[in-house]
Amino acid sequence: MIIHNSRSTFDTRPSGLHTAFNFDYLMTDWNTPDLRAVINSTLTALGAVGAPTTWVMSKHDVMRHASRYGCKPAKKWVANESYVPAGPADLELGTWRARAAALLTLALPGGAYVYQGEELGPPEVEDLPGSVLQDPVWERSGHTD
Repeated sequence: MIIHNSRSTFDTRPSGLHTAFNFDYLMTDWNTPDLRAVINSTLTALGAVGAPTTWVMSKHDVMRHASRYGCKPAKKWVANESYVPAGPADLELGTWRARAAALLTLALPGGAYVYQGEELGPPEVEDLPGSVLQDPVWERSGHTD
């Protein structure tokens, strides 16, 4: 199975790269048809080449899932394109969805990547003043992203 993401293309199979981040699962909106489709396509594609599945809900350069699942989807995620959900997060809704997503993720066959701190289920911190931001993306974007 060839896996494409924003940085590389990986050839996933037992004799190649054994596991890789599952960006499609990571960026799937919180709805049953889309989650079912990405889970089934992942299991089918990786099963066909004998590679183990992997699952991930957050990473360092996407909005934490407790906030993301509380937002309305802005658009469908497309590889190599920046993605930020629309509008303010409903943190109560996002927290409940994040808990359910964690249970779903950990119940799926294969491995799960857990981003540091993700087990605590924190929301995204969105109200930091620009004067304290040091993120490289913030600097490279001219303080816009």
